[in-house]
Amino acid sequence: MNATTTFLSFIFLCLSALGQTPEFNDLLKKAEAGDPESQSTLGFAYYKGDGVTQSYADAFKWISAAAKQGHADAQLRLGYLYSQGKGVQRHFPTAYAMYALSEASGGTDGAQYLATISEQMTEAEIEQGKEIFEDLKVKIQPKEPEKPVEPEKPEEPKATDPPAQPEMSQPQKNLEALNEKAASGDREAQFILGRKYFFGSKAEGIPRNIEETLKWYVKSAEQGFAPAQFNLGVVYQLGQGVKKNPEEALKWYLQAAEQGFAAAQFNLGGMYLANDGIPTNHEDAIKWFEKAADQGEEMAQYYLGVIYKEGEAVRPDFEVALKWFQKAAIQGNINAQYELGVLYHQGLGTDQDFREAAKWYLMAATKNSIPAQMALGVMFEKGLGVKVDYKEAIKWYRMAALQGNPVAQYNLGVLFNIGVGVPSDFVISYAWFNLSAASGFPQGVTARKSLEQKMTPDLIAKSQTLSRELASKIEQGQAKAKEPPPRKKPQPNTIEVRGTGTGFFITDDGYFLTNAHVAASGSRIQVVTSTGKTHSAKPIKIDPKNDLAVFKVEGDFKALPLATSRGIRLGEDVFTVGFPQVSIQGFSPKLTKGTISGLSGVRDDPGSFQISVPIQPGNSGGALADSRGNVIGIVVSQLNEIKVLKSTGSLPQNVNYAIKSSFANAFLDSLPLIVDKLKEPQPSDKARDFAEVVQEVQDATVMLLVF
Repeated sequence: MNATTTFLSFIFLCLSALGQTPEFNDLLKKAEAGDPESQSTLGFAYYKGDGVTQSYADAFKWISAAAKQGHADAQLRLGYLYSQGKGVQRHFPTAYAMYALSEASGGTDGAQYLATISEQMTEAEIEQGKEIFEDLKVKIQPKEPEKPVEPEKPEEPKATDPPAQPEMSQPQKNLEALNEKAASGDREAQFILGRKYFFGSKAEGIPRNIEETLKWYVKSAEQGFAPAQFNLGVVYQLGQGVKKNPEEALKWYLQAAEQGFAAAQFNLGGMYLANDGIPTNHEDAIKWFEKAADQGEEMAQYYLGVIYKEGEAVRPDFEVALKWFQKAAIQGNINAQYELGVLYHQGLGTDQDFREAAKWYLMAATKNSIPAQMALGVMFEKGLGVKVDYKEAIKWYRMAALQGNPVAQYNLGVLFNIGVGVPSDFVISYAWFNLSAASGFPQGVTARKSLEQKMTPDLIAKSQTLSRELASKIEQGQAKAKEPPPRKKPQPNTIEVRGTGTGFFITDDGYFLTNAHVAASGSRIQVVTSTGKTHSAKPIKIDPKNDLAVFKVEGDFKALPLATSRGIRLGEDVFTVGFPQVSIQGFSPKLTKGTISGLSGVRDDPGSFQISVPIQPGNSGGALADSRGNVIGIVVSQLNEIKVLKSTGSLPQNVNYAIKSSFANAFLDSLPLIVDKLKEPQPSDKARDFAEVVQEVQDATVMLLVF
């Protein structure tokens, strides 16, 4: 299933949390006596660890007992336990069956959960779930109220005798006792009665009545009962039968949160973060998330990891992010497992460790995390932390591709095209490229166009047919697991990495150059240095006309010398180090070599070189260096092959460009503090070891994360 639950699903599952209460022993006695309401409430108390030591096994035991008696709420929870594998082995078909039973028993949310899990199951699993449902439907039936016992008619009834009354059923007796207890001021009884009116109960003849729900919740909440306070917060936040009222929700959440109620602390943090009818307050959001996280709430731990990883209103701190992701990942949070893999993969907040990254990617990928499946495919293809295994790479790429991921579709097309891990097959390759292109993935479009030139019309027609078959599989949901809400956060204004690029230091105290178009693609820049550390970058000067930008980070670094571009000859050897297509090729720097193939750029632009160095998206802003380690240009772009193909009818090969260093020097002349710190170029008459030169360029090169 997706990472635990979405934010709103989490709210629902906490609706009847017990909390710490002195009446726990009384609740236990009722559960042992067979009362399904008490069994369900007790099971959830064990699930959350409210008033008792957390135990998924005991949660499963009591919730199962209530579910077997036809308790709709318990059946819903039991389905959730099966979907998460908590207290029982994970089994989606059984989860499906329990959600269906909950709906059939009159539960109000069974249909919602049934629809959600159906999207994550294969057709075969859904059929199995339906079979289990039909079998359980016969075995599990809600207990019907006992029929009134007809009194025996006395032979000669006395006129003074009152008329005989039918005996109440046990559920009716229980309800009457609960009403009496609630009316006497018992806060737990008031809470339970409010819940009964919220969900309704066929067995007890209770209609769903939000007015009665609020009446009893308020009575219980005013006596300080945290679960009632929490439920009131949920009702007003989501507008469940009442008009949404964020201020009222905030009031009740605060009262429950201040008592240490973890679910309220988590929802409170979400409200402060999401600008959900109340002013955003990042400090309070983090405070309440941390309180919930310290109690073991995995979703709070995950969101804290995201906040510190992405620098949401706090200084990015990958070590803190790593700590929270680890805590949530250990509890089985799929999103956290993927993010933990990313941190180990990139060496953020910890030493780079591909083996550890692959371990966490695998955990998330087996639970249908599309980003994790993609990353794991890359690991097996490149041999990062695992042995190179193209069959495994294809396996994971295919899982993501069949869920509609265009990058995975493109990767499969590449492997089938060149015959790596599978026999070369242009028909299959074209089919995957075609699907990727249909999703708007630029590389898929380019690859499809290129492959068409090698294929006959008959082969292209076969590929189109195969594409339609694959698209049908995706639409029909044979592999319908969707991406985890990894990326879904409780706040609408999510900060995401919009792109990556390359830059290089030109002074030892942190000034670096890159392209203006890279900086303009987002509102904030961070750089990852060769040591794996991340720094926030401050813009110093940006020149969109010449596509140059200079930024500053704090610290000591190794810089490269900027040489003049005058005197550069046609055919001179050059190279660059950068971070192209990190989603496919990974986060380690890539070296590409070539020559100066033209002394002017597009339409004889004198400010650029034309180079044969292979360039991909993400290389922009990198240093174009000569064999001595002098920077003679800044990599800027790749010729738009689609436009050229349309205008000329042929595809150019390795037509790329770099801004000449002379223009960069002129750009920097207006910044005397920087100019005075620039390094002297290496002499042209002195040969150098190429490996040493490459290492210097790599040490000075940074990956840009654009937010």
